[in-house]
Amino acid sequence: MNTILLILFLLLAAAAVALSLKTRKPVTSTSPSLPPQNFNGLFAEQQAEELRLLAQAEAKLRAEEERDRLVARAAEGDETALDEAHERGDADNYGEVLQMLVARADGDPELLRSIAEYIIDSRKLRSTGEFAVMMLEQWRGSLDQRSLVDVLQLAALSDDVAVFKRAVRIALERFNEGRIPRITATDFLAAVESAYWLFATEVRYSGSGFTLKQLIAEVRRELAAAPRRSA
Repeated sequence: MNTILLILFLLLAAAAVALSLKTRKPVTSTSPSLPPQNFNGLFAEQQAEELRLLAQAEAKLRAEEERDRLVARAAEGDETALDEAHERGDADNYGEVLQMLVARADGDPELLRSIAEYIIDSRKLRSTGEFAVMMLEQWRGSLDQRSLVDVLQLAALSDDVAVFKRAVRIALERFNEGRIPRITATDFLAAVESAYWLFATEVRYSGSGFTLKQLIAEVRRELAAAPRRSA
């Protein structure tokens, strides 16, 4: 009898254990999730730098091609190349274009005058000290009312104070000698003063600008002291 009871107890215990194991939720081990691997991530910065350098190289190549194109147009005598060079804001290229136009003129007074007048009449283009001196030498022996204004304005558009002073002094000498027809002292002073305003703003407001004002004051005094000259 005791043996039977012991067997029944063991069976009940085994059934209870089996039921407990069956109803228990399985424990799943979880490991920390890793972010998705981006195989380009290690080289993204290097690739971005390479793309930036490539874009810079392409932009530089395009700029060089554009500079060469404008110089080639100037070699054909196309004065409008000056406008495009000016709009690009490349001072070196602008100087190359102007230099090529002058070289093509090959000393021809009419072609050189055409270039000078194109620059002056544009009201935006600039000259260079070298070109202004060249035109001063072209005009100094035959200054008249128009060429006086042109040579002073061209010198001012070069933003070269020394060149402008030279132009003013030569013109004043010719005027005092009576070698500039149909111009009065008032006209002469007005030509000098109007040319002053063609200098770049940064030049006029610099120490060089003060020198220019002194020059104008000297011209005014000399003209006032000289015998009056009629047109």
